[in-house]
Amino acid sequence: MQKIAVCIGVNQVDPMHFGVPMPILRCSENDAHEMTLLAHAQGYQTWPLLGRDATLDAARRSIADAARQLRGGDAFLLTFAGHGSQVPDLTFTEHDGRNETWCLFDGEWLDHALFAALGAFVPGVGVLIVADCCHSGEEADRADGPVAVPPALVSRSLSRQLAQRVYSQNRAKYDSQPRLGKAERERALAANVLLLASCREDQLSYEGRELGIFTEALIGAWNEAPQPTTYEALRDRIDEHTPNWQVPQLRDVSAPNDAFRKRQPFA
Repeated sequence: MQKIAVCIGVNQVDPMHFGVPMPILRCSENDAHEMTLLAHAQGYQTWPLLGRDATLDAARRSIADAARQLRGGDAFLLTFAGHGSQVPDLTFTEHDGRNETWCLFDGEWLDHALFAALGAFVPGVGVLIVADCCHSGEEADRADGPVAVPPALVSRSLSRQLAQRVYSQNRAKYDSQPRLGKAERERALAANVLLLASCREDQLSYEGRELGIFTEALIGAWNEAPQPTTYEALRDRIDEHTPNWQVPQLRDVSAPNDAFRKRQPFA
């Protein structure tokens, strides 16, 4: 069995692309380092992408290289920590009219485009995405009202105004990225793909002192005895370690596969 992990962390993005002052994060690259250590301990080959090295092309190449190497029964782990944003949805399949994005060093990667890239994996590969960024989940499970967040906390978000400005400046680049609605991606993905997200799509993710709040909770949940035996148990334990202003989620990206959801995490 072969296992590959690509762990991405971006504290500061390229102002030449984003064109506006972007908040600088402290902990995202620490998160990627900690996830690299976790993956290495579980027997993964680890390919970290940090800071300036975490470009759109580098992320795409890493996924393509992993897809060429992995076969049925193998495992792929993709983690991201950094700013999350949103752009207008051109497929008219998102209930809020927005696509979520990861802010890599030189540009935003749409979730639909990421899912399209994962279509390169063959059937039987188990893919886990771990995202510690704002808007990282999907539709809300529950309609909780607003929850007060301590004012000193730093979020990994762009304001709606800032996000719109970045999109307007780079519209051609973002609109040309592949777009897969939910039904399309379930048909396009042969591998089993799960998303473990730091929050709902309508929520923000926050930084702690050294790690993101979600990543710190994940590491704590994983190291707490006894170790979680399923992805669902891992998500539930992370939830116990996470403040109620960001709700961790476990979502099927490919067609639902109950056996994969109940697999030993990172196995």
